[in-house]
Amino acid sequence: MNEIVKQTALATRTRARNVSLNKFRWNKNYLLGFVDSHLIHYPTPIGLTYAWSFGSLAGMCLVIQIISGILLSTHYTANIDLAFASVEYIMRDVPNGWFIRYVHANGASMFFIVVYSHIFRGLYYGSYMKPRQLLWCSGVILFLLIMGTAFTGYVLPWGQMSFWGATVITNMVTAIPFGGQTIVEWLWGGFTVNAPTLRRFYSVHFLLPFIIAGLTLVHLALLHKDGSNSPIGSDTGVDDVPFYPYYFAKDLFAFTCFVLFFSVFVFFFPNFLNHPDNCIPEDPMETPKHIVPEWYFLP
Repeated sequence: MNEIVKQTALATRTRARNVSLNKFRWNKNYLLGFVDSHLIHYPTPIGLTYAWSFGSLAGMCLVIQIISGILLSTHYTANIDLAFASVEYIMRDVPNGWFIRYVHANGASMFFIVVYSHIFRGLYYGSYMKPRQLLWCSGVILFLLIMGTAFTGYVLPWGQMSFWGATVITNMVTAIPFGGQTIVEWLWGGFTVNAPTLRRFYSVHFLLPFIIAGLTLVHLALLHKDGSNSPIGSDTGVDDVPFYPYYFAKDLFAFTCFVLFFSVFVFFFPNFLNHPDNCIPEDPMETPKHIVPEWYFLP
């Protein structure tokens, strides 16, 4: 009797092990098949130029911003009395903190340079036309979320331009009829830009990039569903080539050039794209002479 029980238990364990092994093999094959169909043998029109590399560069910028942002968040303090000092601490006392902060601060501008180039390419070559309307709409939503992330991040250093920029921009919401003032007070967490505002902006700024990353996957799925449009207007698929190695090499070269361009600002002109007033701690009693948004909000 005991022998029968042992054999039954052994057979059960063997079946469970085989099921787990088959499931692992299926998942492994499914994952490899997904990578193969979407990154290696994905059919791509043969006439795509380097203008089509801006989409890949935007994804790389998102990864850089998320990684550098997480590293900064380990030392940043979302408190109106300590926020500016915590940024100075990152710059002066954290090992390589200056590098991480300059990568993140200038990375926002680099991100928008790439995104605006990507949008211009889409407008010029008609990427918004049928059958790619959903692809275009998902891109517009991504752009709005990126703008929101950039604005909330610009407030976090809590310098003069951060404070007054938040005050001016959020006050514009009061122009919304029937509830604009209520929305502003909800954004502020009170009746002025203060401690709750900074904490709320910090939470939103930390959350939005992960939402953007998820929506980026949807954007890519829609792109691979309808395919990239060709600069010559041919969507027949007759002249398609695999993404790897042809466009992988092209994107790799574009990324190398982008990193060199990015490095010039990080190492030689780190504050060129930032407003000098933001190097001054916030002072609610002193308004800057010129309250201007960052260049990427101007278009």
